[in-house]
Amino acid sequence: MRFTLTYDGSLPASANKPKNEDKWRIRKDFHPQIIDLWASHPALRHIELNERYFPKEHGASLRQRHHTDPGPLLPVEDRKTRAQGGDLDILDLCESIEKHGAWFKPLVRQSFALHCGLKITFLRKEPPGNVYQGGDLDSRIKTLLDALAMPQHVEQVLEKSSTRYAPIYCLLEDDSLVSACQ
Repeated sequence: MRFTLTYDGSLPASANKPKNEDKWRIRKDFHPQIIDLWASHPALRHIELNERYFPKEHGASLRQRHHTDPGPLLPVEDRKTRAQGGDLDILDLCESIEKHGAWFKPLVRQSFALHCGLKITFLRKEPPGNVYQGGDLDSRIKTLLDALAMPQHVEQVLEKSSTRYAPIYCLLEDDSLVSACQ
């Protein structure tokens, strides 16, 4: 699936000092765009409504219902266990993830077994030829990649008021899930 996220603002170089405030601000700027993506993209809506729950043990197989049936597709074992009044240890593939006291909902995550490629168009309001004005270009792109991912260290979480039910939406669970960048 392809989609476009946009950011219009300063992109400072991280240099030797972490820019936690800048990364947090950029992450919060992407947040509404990713919420909209989850709400509007047919594949994501289908996963969230129909295929998010799987048993942690014993595997699962799915039966496809008729396309006119709006009901969720549940793993066969889950249906059997629920019919027998039991309860399985279920994995929620779309569950929010707690990290250092804040809750996040990444799109590219381990539970989906996904990696992603990024195509970054970097436009600057600077005279032509001054590529390094404003900081090292590689370091500025690293700031962007860090802002697209969940914070990895406690000092990078600047707001801990988010809850599991009102998470911060972000692109990546971890920036190691980026497998290509143009």
